[in-house]
Amino acid sequence: MEMISIDTADRWYQALLEKDENYEGVFFVGVKSTGIFCRPGCPARKPKRSNTSFFQTAKEAMAHGFRPCKRCHPLTNRSETPPWINSLIREVEGNPDQRITDAELERRNLSPLKLRRWFKQNRGMTFHAFQRSLALQNAQQNLLKGAKISSVAYNHGYNSLSGFTDAYKRSTGTSPSSSKPCIYTHQLSTPLGPMIAGMYDQKLVMLEFKSDQRVEKQMLRIGNQLKAASIEGPGHLFQDVREQLDLYFQGLSNSFDLPLLMVGSAFQQKVWNALLEIPAGTTQSYEEIARHIKHTRAVRAVGTANGANALAIVIPCHRVIGKNGKLTGYAGGLARKEWLLKHEEKAFRSVKNLLKVDKS
Repeated sequence: MEMISIDTADRWYQALLEKDENYEGVFFVGVKSTGIFCRPGCPARKPKRSNTSFFQTAKEAMAHGFRPCKRCHPLTNRSETPPWINSLIREVEGNPDQRITDAELERRNLSPLKLRRWFKQNRGMTFHAFQRSLALQNAQQNLLKGAKISSVAYNHGYNSLSGFTDAYKRSTGTSPSSSKPCIYTHQLSTPLGPMIAGMYDQKLVMLEFKSDQRVEKQMLRIGNQLKAASIEGPGHLFQDVREQLDLYFQGLSNSFDLPLLMVGSAFQQKVWNALLEIPAGTTQSYEEIARHIKHTRAVRAVGTANGANALAIVIPCHRVIGKNGKLTGYAGGLARKEWLLKHEEKAFRSVKNLLKVDKS
């Protein structure tokens, strides 16, 4: 168990008071008076600083005799989809043209209100809006294949062409007659909180920690450059991304083998390709990257390009630090950056040890 410094514990306590979601998965807090431990965003009343103990994992908290909180459930991944909702999502993705009504949910002994709340909190839309989004995504694919607008509209349950056109415009920002390729988005669960992934032409164009402002900004930039709208996509498109992220967070892999589309200027892409060359378990400064791409005077521009990276973790902008060795800004929050670097250093050592065993 790694010792936690007083400065770090003080910083974590402040994050606890502010319920800062950027620290999700970074630490757990044990409350000495109650004997329970919580995640950073727990809604319970906050303890005094002197009454807290901090841990990097839930396992460590339990080893010290603390019980999991029944309000914030620190043993579960908060961004993970509950099985009963996952089942509904798979059902809708398998048949996007069907409609599961509130009456049908109640017939299955499922709560429409509970389902609505979960989707609003985790997907930013209601369950019925999610169904419409997938149906429109299916309709858009048919239009791109040359199907007639009228037949697509009626085949997808719309009683009028105008109703279909209005719904299509609201969802994609364009009319069915000028249908264009879309960026399909999907939420993925990670130990550090949910991430939003974007796929375009079967390539990964975005992977960001969930932040409405950051994701919206990146989607607008990428969408404008690709001249593409964005729409909720089916989970199967993101299966490889999900599996490789799982391996990464389990410490079983330090690299990704995914088709990427880096949307940016020639200079930005040069910087991002340089980031891909930084080995896991190591870091580089902005100055080192500037020298590597033969733009020694463009240190500030390198920093700007690093901050514009839309493929977090996969293009490891978190491996870039200041010349003095200190951590610098990170869109996902410095707490996540610090966690990722420590995680990679530990996983990198494990992989190297396994290779030594194999060679012997």
